[in-house]
Amino acid sequence: MTDETETDGGNGDTEKGRVTRRRFMIGGGVTAVGAGAGILSGKYVVSPDVPVEELEDEYTNEASEFGEIGGARLHYRDQGPSDAPAVVLIHGFASSLHTWEGWVERLDEYRVVTLDLPAFGLTGPNESDEYNVEYYAGVLDELADELGIETFALGGNSMGGEVAWRYALDHSERVEKLLLLDAAGYSTEGGDASIFLTLAGYPVLNRIPRHITPRSSLRDLVESAYADDSLVTDELVSRYYDLLRREGNREAIVKRVRDPAESREDEIPSVEVPTLVMWGEKDTWITPEHAQRFSKDVPDSELITYEGVGHVPMEEAPDETAPDAVEFLDG
Repeated sequence: MTDETETDGGNGDTEKGRVTRRRFMIGGGVTAVGAGAGILSGKYVVSPDVPVEELEDEYTNEASEFGEIGGARLHYRDQGPSDAPAVVLIHGFASSLHTWEGWVERLDEYRVVTLDLPAFGLTGPNESDEYNVEYYAGVLDELADELGIETFALGGNSMGGEVAWRYALDHSERVEKLLLLDAAGYSTEGGDASIFLTLAGYPVLNRIPRHITPRSSLRDLVESAYADDSLVTDELVSRYYDLLRREGNREAIVKRVRDPAESREDEIPSVEVPTLVMWGEKDTWITPEHAQRFSKDVPDSELITYEGVGHVPMEEAPDETAPDAVEFLDG
């Protein structure tokens, strides 16, 4: 673990990061054009939506519950001792609560709540077609009320990290501690939604990501989030691929990337709760320079970075990251 970062002079881009994003943005455009031609010629195979009922047997467990939260049928898990301190964990873009399972196993002395945000995982679309991070913060608040959790530690990765710190700004009385893992929030080119943003910008072809999702593209995307490609198994790719094709998710994701909330990065120095910033040093989606910015701007914060780890450190390296989280929470 080290605090060293590789930047190109302070704007948060490494050369590898720029190449990665260019590859996906160019590749996304080519895929869109090619897919459009394939549809017109009748030669392109459409990736159909999968009914949620077909996915529940595979991607629920005995802790899975569903509740009407935020105008959606929310999938969540409430695990661990019910009288233990609570920790709520929020996944990133195009992910699901499964990304935290490595932590859930290791935070066994805590009550750990995870959820599939609307538009993702088994939750799927909501009634309002609203999917920005402010809405997600409201979903979090409603779920905590539903579960009777008055105060809790809050963690988030990527987009989920932005949901977490925004919630902490508005509800500091409920958040005891904050964990930010490769969190979004500062203005940056690209990001983990780049491929979908690119496709959604095409005026004629913007329906393509709702119907065509090559499995190979999903593997490339997951591998770009990991530093060690050997950890990207077929089972892992299948999970991302299957849940992306959950009925309604791809259409909701297009609406999600077109519905950004107003930036609040100038308020980050107003975060009042103790914060642990955790970052993969090989993250090419939200580069480690952003970790330094969070660590500098949040008054009561500490920073840990992980050598040889990418954008989803809790999923790629739970043995390294979970003990640091426990030490911070216990402290």
